[in-house]
Amino acid sequence: MELGTWALIQNTPSLLGLVPLIVYIVLAFIIQDSMILPLAISLVVGFIMSGNGAVEFGQAFGTGMGGMMGQVGFLVLMGGGLGGVMNKVGVTTTLCKWIIKGFHIKGKKSAIVILAFCQGILTLVIGSAVTASAIAAPFMIPIAAIFGVHPITLAVVMVFPGFVGMLLSPFSAPNITAMELTGLSFGQYLGWAAGPFLAVMAVMSIVLCFWVEKSMDKKADAEVYTLTEEEKNYDVAVTPERKRATIAFLVVFVACVAWVIKNGNGLSFTFFYMILLTVVVAVLGKVKLVKAIDEFVTSASKLLQIFIICVGSQMMIDTVNAMGGFDALGDIFTSFVTNGSGAGITAIIATLVGAFGISGVASTQMIVIDQLFGAIIKQVGMLPGMWALVLVAGSYLTVVLYPSMTHFSALGLFRSKDMKTLLKVCWIGSGIMLAFCFAYFMIVPIIFG
Repeated sequence: MELGTWALIQNTPSLLGLVPLIVYIVLAFIIQDSMILPLAISLVVGFIMSGNGAVEFGQAFGTGMGGMMGQVGFLVLMGGGLGGVMNKVGVTTTLCKWIIKGFHIKGKKSAIVILAFCQGILTLVIGSAVTASAIAAPFMIPIAAIFGVHPITLAVVMVFPGFVGMLLSPFSAPNITAMELTGLSFGQYLGWAAGPFLAVMAVMSIVLCFWVEKSMDKKADAEVYTLTEEEKNYDVAVTPERKRATIAFLVVFVACVAWVIKNGNGLSFTFFYMILLTVVVAVLGKVKLVKAIDEFVTSASKLLQIFIICVGSQMMIDTVNAMGGFDALGDIFTSFVTNGSGAGITAIIATLVGAFGISGVASTQMIVIDQLFGAIIKQVGMLPGMWALVLVAGSYLTVVLYPSMTHFSALGLFRSKDMKTLLKVCWIGSGIMLAFCFAYFMIVPIIFG
């Protein structure tokens, strides 16, 4: 997106470019019963400030639908459709029963821990928290509902435990990028950067989930899951059709994950195997394909607003970028770094630049951070492992600091509208992770310098 001739901001980059994002964040706390209205208002503000009109709006919407966030939004729709078919066949209740019995879940806390574990493991093998959640949501939601876990808690489960799984994944794009930029092997990368980061995040995420759940228990108007009688009765007898369909679902799913591990292209391939899983479940569950398609479309349509929000949020970020909002913020941070800065201070500033001043997917952010600070880190003698942690913290945290597809997909997949609480939790979690990183950056040069 480019600035229009009558844009209110002519000299870029400008901190005023952050206004649409700030407007959205403020309104998200004020207007709690709608996710679309705050975004719509921020889009209007952004398009007025950037000098763009109806034609540019249409072009941006088309670009957003074909971009990463549009694809994620459509994946959320497909996840809802698959979940509807799985519910109809009884695969969700069967998986729910097997997980509860297999892990011996007895109460709410153990349910949260097991659900977080499932999210982390699925993300590890798939390489994407959103994709993992789209597959897992249909059987995670009934488990959460049975033990009284609130929707917003399950949304938090997707975010931070999902990141833990991604950091453990040797084939996730950000990890591969970080290893290429630092020259570290996966073992070294895990030992110096990803390992310490994810260990702290794993403990923090469980604590935050417990805290959110406890705070929701005290709210009379907190969101709760409303399940069908079929979903509530997870302990029903597993019929041969249900057992056959469930086993087939697991076998095909594992086979698809193995294909992704070997060949990559996880997000692109996901669109195919979501359809494949739907067909397999329907056929072996003895549901006519016509009825399965109807159920798929009906269930997916309930999440249409998430697709719209994902596209709209991409448009908002594009307007901020066009006005140089993130660039201006990054320039402020980089101005504090000189060739005489020590390794610790340089690492802290570089992390802040990445987390607050650069937008985009994690891999792209890592490359930009490396380009901005590559020469300086060599002069200050920063260790490769320490630089790898800068790349991790400076890229992974951005999507939770600002409203992003991570927030919208988590809320949509797990049936919550509580953006206020999710943002609050993400900011607290990010603050804890940044504090850990800053301590790490100051201690490591003293020990190994």
